[in-house]
Amino acid sequence: MDETIVPTANKKGNLSEISVLKDYLKFILPYAGSIANQRVLIDCSNGATGSIILPLIENLEIDANLVNITPDGTFPVHPPNPLDAKATDWLGETVRDTQCTCGIMFDGDGDRIGVVDENGAFVSPDIIGLLLSLEIAEREKKPNKQTILYDLRSTKSIEERLTDRNIKSQKTKVGHTFIKKQMRETGAIFASELSGHYYYRDFFNCDDAVMALFDLLTVLAKRAKPLSEIVEEFVSYTKSPEINLKVADRDKAISKIKTTFADAKISELDGVTIEYPDWWANIRSSNTEPLLRFNFEANTKELLNEKITQVKALFD
Repeated sequence: MDETIVPTANKKGNLSEISVLKDYLKFILPYAGSIANQRVLIDCSNGATGSIILPLIENLEIDANLVNITPDGTFPVHPPNPLDAKATDWLGETVRDTQCTCGIMFDGDGDRIGVVDENGAFVSPDIIGLLLSLEIAEREKKPNKQTILYDLRSTKSIEERLTDRNIKSQKTKVGHTFIKKQMRETGAIFASELSGHYYYRDFFNCDDAVMALFDLLTVLAKRAKPLSEIVEEFVSYTKSPEINLKVADRDKAISKIKTTFADAKISELDGVTIEYPDWWANIRSSNTEPLLRFNFEANTKELLNEKITQVKALFD
């Protein structure tokens, strides 16, 4: 094998370090809105957000209880995943102990948030996405001319509530690459993903958890109600967590689902979605593991459990 020859530069380069924090704060702070007089727990998960949280909070009129702000790659308190039950249980318990109005957890690299209400109960990211969608659309000059995106695993309450307000919406495939592309193509003002990513046209069609933090606190300030009561107004259905099943032949499995539920409304935007008036399910192949990923939603908990059992039985 020939060795690669690395050419020698004629001139030695220079190394310089630049802090963009000041520029970031100048850009992001005008989006803070009306978020005064709230006692909130902000958990940086010992991740990247800890390095900016103090100068950020100093510029806001909120009573912030900051925890786990020292970056530490061993993540000594809880996993840096705001969807992990160990992390959200810890956050919920701490919110109750400190009597905060809500708890907001950043993930390790600071581009996602997870939320618990004043009782410490986890709030599904698609419901948070709906609250943010309504807030963002409201501040647009022509909200009825704008488009909101949401990933296809999200509650159908999003489409229903946006349609009620004559706000256009579209489903997206799962994953930031697809969401950002669709935002550019549609000119969407905002997109939400069930993973806790929230994307903004004003942030270059990218996800920014700090902007999501601002908007959530604005919702709380405007409505002047506990988060649990606000959420209750928008939860119309019962959803499952994402369910993973190991399946040897995933293509064959998805074909079987389409055949079994041939009378359903079927979409193949991402995997296959089967939809009936009182329940729906999305089944997708994992890109990295021999798994099928299932998401269900139904009008009642009893129907949800029945349909999960029915679909799982196809692969026993």
